[in-house]
Amino acid sequence: MILVFSISCRNAQLREDDERLAILYHNAGVKFFSDAKYENAIKNFESAVKFDKVNIYYLNDLALTYSMLGKYDKAIKYYKKALSIKPEAPEVRNGMASALA
Repeated sequence: MILVFSISCRNAQLREDDERLAILYHNAGVKFFSDAKYENAIKNFESAVKFDKVNIYYLNDLALTYSMLGKYDKAIKYYKKALSIKPEAPEVRNGMASALA
């Protein structure tokens, strides 16, 4: 029983560590995006998504950045992924519509 509890605690700690890393990468990506350094923003947003695959805001920001570079196929891929998690998200739906247009 103690082994199961220990493994469960370790898994919870790993999830918390991943979440913290995702936040750090996302924040760095936002800064790069605001400085129009889109390639650097993409690297950071991709890292954020690697650590938190279900955060629609990370996916949306990654998609938006690809759109800014005119890489609409990649943008649509990430918009679709975000919409598969939260179909009613208006900012994702609007971004997807813009990328499709």
